[in-house]
Amino acid sequence: MTKDERTRLLLPFTQDIDLDALRYAVQLARSCQATLIPLALIPLSEEQWAEGPRLEAIEQANDFLEAVKSIATRVGVVVEPHEMSTRDVVRSLSVFAQEMMCEGILLFLHHGTTVLLPPEVVHGLLDQAPCTLCLVRLQPMDRTGPLQTLLKWGSDRLRNWRGRREEVHPF
Repeated sequence: MTKDERTRLLLPFTQDIDLDALRYAVQLARSCQATLIPLALIPLSEEQWAEGPRLEAIEQANDFLEAVKSIATRVGVVVEPHEMSTRDVVRSLSVFAQEMMCEGILLFLHHGTTVLLPPEVVHGLLDQAPCTLCLVRLQPMDRTGPLQTLLKWGSDRLRNWRGRREEVHPF
């Protein structure tokens, strides 16, 4: 399968990096032998448009793109990262998905709320649906497995050891 024949999956982002969602997106792209297209959108109001994006918005967008690239590199997934400032996130996503010939847009829910995008953007995409929308409900991580039990035990032991050590007074 050549690079041009690969399925293309769009992973949009505007807020709050969720590593579980990023890992899921990368694993899905890997299982589909797809190219993952992370798109960091920086929403700007009319006033902000003239001034440009805030530094923290740019940093968060870069952090998102770097996190996706890092996870994807470890498992051999092809990524095409993009960043865009916009006044209309839903419209920009729709146009971008069509221009990049994406077969699907990955959307995530975790604990009943949207992840990576605000709820109004997800609702707007559901209304417009420029391509297939893949809505993924992330499950809470199991914190009772053997590894988590061992980590908790070790953490408790270390905390107890530190507590006893702090009680020892020099002569």
